[in-house]
Amino acid sequence: MLLRRFGNLWTMLPVLIFDFNDRYVRPGDNGEDDDGDGDDDNDDDDDNTYYAEKIIMSEAFSRFARFVRNMLMFHRSTIDSFHLDVGGYKGVHVDPWLIDDIQVWLKFAIEREVKDLSFTCDYLDDLASPRCVFTSQSLVTLTLCGSMLELYTHQPRLHMGTLRKLSLVGVHGSNEAFNKLISACPSLQELKIHSDGGLRNLNITTPSPSRLDLEVYDVPDRPFTLNCPHVISLDISIRGTSPSILLDVIDVSSLQVVNVRCLPICLSSLIITAFLRHFRDVEVFTLSSLAFEVRFIDTEFCCVKKVDIPQNKWRSLALQPWWDNERCLQVIIELAKSSVWTWTSS
Repeated sequence: MLLRRFGNLWTMLPVLIFDFNDRYVRPGDNGEDDDGDGDDDNDDDDDNTYYAEKIIMSEAFSRFARFVRNMLMFHRSTIDSFHLDVGGYKGVHVDPWLIDDIQVWLKFAIEREVKDLSFTCDYLDDLASPRCVFTSQSLVTLTLCGSMLELYTHQPRLHMGTLRKLSLVGVHGSNEAFNKLISACPSLQELKIHSDGGLRNLNITTPSPSRLDLEVYDVPDRPFTLNCPHVISLDISIRGTSPSILLDVIDVSSLQVVNVRCLPICLSSLIITAFLRHFRDVEVFTLSSLAFEVRFIDTEFCCVKKVDIPQNKWRSLALQPWWDNERCLQVIIELAKSSVWTWTSS
């Protein structure tokens, strides 16, 4: 900023990325044993070290916020891309001014007609994006990580007419808030939702999006309800250890491509059979290594699980087995018996 040859060109930057990372602000003492006697010499000071670290982080974030405010104050152009990552902030408490500042920065980006907006706030659970984000008519790509999704009920109504790609990772809120937001994006083509258990009912009845990337955690006795009659391509991961039912599928009649990336470990053959039956009408079905090796092979008894593979319409089957042995071959043979298709194994 001090070089004359560049003058004020920095005030016209179309891409702004602000990343607050906690690894730059931790105190020098990390609590490790330095004398090799097997004891942590600072055990008695753990609490003091913890709070000292939080205070240092709060002070560092104050400097970070001052820099961002000054940068935006002198900016003079529209913005193509605005990325704000405060996921590393773990202060003693969240000051009101911190919330206000973040809200102002996001509003600034929207006012400058930003096309690509990314906001990460993993440790600020109660922080929600300002309403103007969800009424923007310039956004093409929106990524939210860790924030809260409010159920906006007052005017103006949520509407993002130009949004093509929406990513919600670790975002928490009610099922109604999720579905209301998705329905406010008539031009949406790609939707990514990675939920840690709060979202249990995904209802997408509008013609968009055509591609869904879904990652959820299984909850005992609370199956995930999926209703997306217009989605064409589905990437799905179900994580956890519950042997309960995985999905309660209402309508996936338009699905043509399914990629199963991950399934829970402790699944009965009946659960696996019910899961596969949901996708027997797709044309392309892929099982990644994490969804293949443990779920179809009983490692405790070293045998193939007796999975009743439903008759299907798969034209292409891609398998990524973890092991190259007789047990994997048995699973492949059982899958091959269920339909006639061309397949690949990698």
